[in-house]
Amino acid sequence: MRGSPSSAASEPARQTPPRDFHPAARVRERPSCRCDVQIYLPIAELPVNMFMVFGMGGAVGFLSGMFGIGGGFLLTPLLIFS
Repeated sequence: MRGSPSSAASEPARQTPPRDFHPAARVRERPSCRCDVQIYLPIAELPVNMFMVFGMGGAVGFLSGMFGIGGGFLLTPLLIFS
């Protein structure tokens, strides 16, 4: 019997999500990769991603090799603004 009260009592109650719930707003877990390697710079007192420092050094080395200018001319503004 569909409408009988005894069958309704045996079904588990449905939980309704909160009003502000949106399925696209779920927090995603970070993938477990070891790409987030931080180097602590004691003089600046902040951690910096190691791969960002290596990437900036490679880009500055490439540009100074192509244009024939000193690397400090390019690297100093990059380090200030990063």
